Amino acid sequence: MRKAIAITENIYWVGAHDYNLRHFHGAMYPIEDGATYNAYLLIDEKITLIDTVEIEFFDEMYERICSVIGDRPIDNIIIQHAESDHSSGFLRLMEHYPQAVPYVSKMGEKIMLEQFFRQYPYRVVKSGETLKVGKNTLTFIEMAMIHWPDNMATYVSEAKVLFSNDAFGQHVVNFAKIDDSFDYEYLIAKAKEYYANIVMPYGLSVQKKLSELHDLALPIDYIMPAHGVIWHRYITKMLDDYLKMAKGETKHKAIIVYESVWQHTRMIAETLAEGLGQNG
Repeated sequence: MRKAIAITENIYWVGAHDYNLRHFHGAMYPIEDGATYNAYLLIDEKITLIDTVEIEFFDEMYERICSVIGDRPIDNIIIQHAESDHSSGFLRLMEHYPQAVPYVSKMGEKIMLEQFFRQYPYRVVKSGETLKVGKNTLTFIEMAMIHWPDNMATYVSEAKVLFSNDAFGQHVVNFAKIDDSFDYEYLIAKAKEYYANIVMPYGLSVQKKLSELHDLALPIDYIMPAHGVIWHRYITKMLDDYLKMAKGETKHKAIIVYESVWQHTRMIAETLAEGLGQNG
């Protein structure tokens, strides 16, 4: 039986590993090691699940959930994003926990209905609205166009945790779930790949949201994205680099792309490289 992985005292990773995935959202984004679909379980007076997984990995998620709560019900399901890699496990989840209340953004409700053609007792939430689940309070933060209109994040003030969904994600598959087990340069390189392929067209939205988060001055010990490793040790450094990505800041360099059959184009490319290199 696959078991949940404890992240903090009351928060568990109950997601899935897709070791065989080699292209994410199409052939233009090749990935080396597969992907994770991160779902998180918050244990309190009310049990809350944040995000689900691709439908083919539902059984893996369900085993991990049961390893923590056994026969106890899930009370709340936070659907931070309706795209299938986060939500397609939702239908089967509701079969097991029909009394659970799903929370979505306004656009999330619309997309879920269009996607699954079934109505559920969705609770539509806006930025700043809260949900008390016992000792912990969840605050919802809309993240429209990072990278769909329905995206949102969830902040747990008592645990100092931000569940960020697609924001700050990477494709790193490992049973070490927290960033302090990895070299920062490796993780930020993976985060840049993810940003470039998934989030980059929405740089202005990212800048605005990062500014809002800064102004809120939320104490954050963990950022738990929907894909990859959880940020903890490197949060400040990562946020600085993420802002640079959102602003489109570049290094002083040139990339020359060429193809050469008879090597004449290669000679031109090498001449360009030499000239550019000698001039900084």
